[in-house]
Amino acid sequence: MKKITTILLLLTLAFGVMAFAACGDKPTESGSVSTGTLDDGADTDEDIDVPASAENDPDAADVKYFKFELYGNSMSKGYMITGWSDVTDARPTEIIFPTAYNKLPVVGIAQGAFRNDKTITKITLGDSFRLIKKRAFCGCENIESVNLSAKITKIAASAFRDCKKLTSVAVPEKITRLYGSTFSGCESLVSVTLPDKLVYLGVKVFEGCKALKSVEIPKSVTEIGTACFMNSGIEKISLSLTGIKAIPVDCFSGCENLTSVAASKVTKVGLGAFYGCGKLKSVTVSSNCEFGMLSLTFKGCPEDVKVNNKPLSDIEIITPPSEDTGA
Repeated sequence: MKKITTILLLLTLAFGVMAFAACGDKPTESGSVSTGTLDDGADTDEDIDVPASAENDPDAADVKYFKFELYGNSMSKGYMITGWSDVTDARPTEIIFPTAYNKLPVVGIAQGAFRNDKTITKITLGDSFRLIKKRAFCGCENIESVNLSAKITKIAASAFRDCKKLTSVAVPEKITRLYGSTFSGCESLVSVTLPDKLVYLGVKVFEGCKALKSVEIPKSVTEIGTACFMNSGIEKISLSLTGIKAIPVDCFSGCENLTSVAASKVTKVGLGAFYGCGKLKSVTVSSNCEFGMLSLTFKGCPEDVKVNNKPLSDIEIITPPSEDTGA
């Protein structure tokens, strides 16, 4: 019976967080300590501050290359870029997107606008831009450089998923939430700068970022989602100065180069959080941290890994009380 239970739990870890398997699938979460909502930031742009006016960037690509869609209401209007137009001229590869169209500001990139495009190598979004919708550049595997205006206030789920040649990105300072799989599969990503106002890192945000060895998590962050760093190149990470209280399911699963985790405020660690971390040496968490099954949480880790300077065999398993379902 114990063997069967273990197999079922392993299957849960394998399939419970198959979020965004392709540019378009929605995330799912399961298992204990599964933090992070399933909100993908798709339809919450009511608070977007549309500029009253904008002048087109003189260096911008010709508007003839793009399709536009009116955005906003009678009080505040702008345009979204929805993709390439039908113009047969050779498309630009290094794009400074237009900031004005028909005398109105261009405020965002629409959902899936350039999904799986193989033309674009560089993008610049100027100061009229406020949002990037779901999968806007998902699968644009030749994008190497992204320059985002500091005035952008929302980047929705999978916006840059599988941009395999993207090497660095500075997330705009007004972004408070990064939604699911924003940079998942960006296997060349080496440098990420996160804003000081960020509070949430979503499901699989940096999953599969093989070249990403380190990232500074701002003090403002209070929550990270399931499998946030799964199969990434992270070597060390410090969460102790943040407000993060839980390391969720599969958070660092498959991080083969991870050696240490400092998370002194963390009181809950989910199943498989360090699964397959073959170089892990030390984890620091709260002294009253709830772990669940250590055998699964640390499966595939070195036998001499230490938790709060103690071997796993000395760690007291603290599990939360079962909830009364009223059944």
